[in-house]
Amino acid sequence: MAGEIIMTYWAGPTTDYVDRSLSSVKRYADRIGATHKHVSPQHKPDYPHPAWGKQDCLSDFLDSKHQRLLFLDCDIIVADNAPSIFETHPHGNYLRRDPLIEYRWAREFERWCSQNHGFDTCCQPYFNTGVMLMERWFARDLLERLTRTEQINHGTYEQHTWNYCMKHYRMLGDISWLGSEWNWMNVTPLEHRREDERWFDHYPSESGKVILAERLEVAQ
Repeated sequence: MAGEIIMTYWAGPTTDYVDRSLSSVKRYADRIGATHKHVSPQHKPDYPHPAWGKQDCLSDFLDSKHQRLLFLDCDIIVADNAPSIFETHPHGNYLRRDPLIEYRWAREFERWCSQNHGFDTCCQPYFNTGVMLMERWFARDLLERLTRTEQINHGTYEQHTWNYCMKHYRMLGDISWLGSEWNWMNVTPLEHRREDERWFDHYPSESGKVILAERLEVAQ
């Protein structure tokens, strides 16, 4: 479909899993008829913090003529049989709420918001920024909020800051939640799901990247 773009960003060194991730994203974009653009420090060498890369993706998206943006982290492998997320979710803005991420970071996030911004977030789900699907108006408003908000790194890179800025939209109902198949978090051996239901296989933690590296070695 015309008017759709998939953007990726990576600040670290190139590895086998980053190469595999980008290859899978490019194949996916070609198959569903979307544009793919990758942003890296080589293209933008003046970033003071890797979290700024995702903000820059929003700017690049708004400078283009595309109408919808899918952002994917470079530790995600897109399944070859994954359907077009733009067709399964034709309208709206979508994030992936994950209980494991909430368990690890939500309490810290609540303390950070209370100490720095004076409000309680206990009723707000914590989301992962590795997969985000959004429309132009949403990206424009979000970028303005992010620009006004200081980036805080508590070992979560952009996670706390983006969750803080997204609180407004969640309260207004402007965000819907993706199913787990669209951001399957490989952070614990307790998670089991049929392979054909894991469209976007995500390896966000260091242990997850070890799992991915092992899987790639076996595949070779």
